[in-house]
Amino acid sequence: MFARTRDLFVSALALNISDAITKAFPNTAPEGEPALWLHLIEDEHLRQTMSDLLLDVRADHLTETYIADTVERLKQHREKRQLNQIRKGDLDTAKRQEYLLKLREHKPDTLKKQQSDDSLFG
Repeated sequence: MFARTRDLFVSALALNISDAITKAFPNTAPEGEPALWLHLIEDEHLRQTMSDLLLDVRADHLTETYIADTVERLKQHREKRQLNQIRKGDLDTAKRQEYLLKLREHKPDTLKKQQSDDSLFG
């Protein structure tokens, strides 16, 4: 469930909602209409905010495809943020290696280029 993937989010509100959902549903995603599970969110302010978001008319037009596309864009933005952090030197060695491993999983040709580059200069 993407709501548990905390590093997809940037705003404080999104991070707080992610944390609240993860805390209320540690093992599985909430199921059914929000009215059935929203009361399990401990923080009253977050419950109210989520309820308000559900009442927004734009929520009526959300489809699974739209949400999946949005999650994919969030993942792309996360990768860009991590790459910028690497360039600035903001990531420690462990996080940098973790990012590079994920990058290689998604773009396997990255490893081939690096190996061929190393052999040219080695």
